[in-house]
Amino acid sequence: MVIFTWHINVLPIDPASGDQPLFNEDKKIVVTVNGEIYNHEKLRKLMPNHKFRTGSDCDVIAHLYEEYGENFVDMLDGVFSFVLLDTRDNSFLAARDAIGITPLYIGWGLDGSVWISSELKGLVMIVNI
Repeated sequence: MVIFTWHINVLPIDPASGDQPLFNEDKKIVVTVNGEIYNHEKLRKLMPNHKFRTGSDCDVIAHLYEEYGENFVDMLDGVFSFVLLDTRDNSFLAARDAIGITPLYIGWGLDGSVWISSELKGLVMIVNI
């Protein structure tokens, strides 16, 4: 399986260190995200044993997944869409905020590949629409 991530972040909380993708400590969980996690400071306090690489609000996502599994999404307060790759078993999780403020589109290439974007124009030239 080959996986690529590409991300353009318009207004990161920590522009000096919020480059993406984001990772957990051993870089086996990879996250690309669009949006903002409002309660990131509170969530960081729930994981005192984790070492965060950045001050980005979205840095909590990989660590929450590692700590709580896929149900962590319900803990997030904010506007967001993200794709998380767990390289330990080559699984991925795509999620967005409950209201759908930040959209998430999915498409399949003719070769069976899966493509995910927060903008439809990111898929138009790639997938079979």
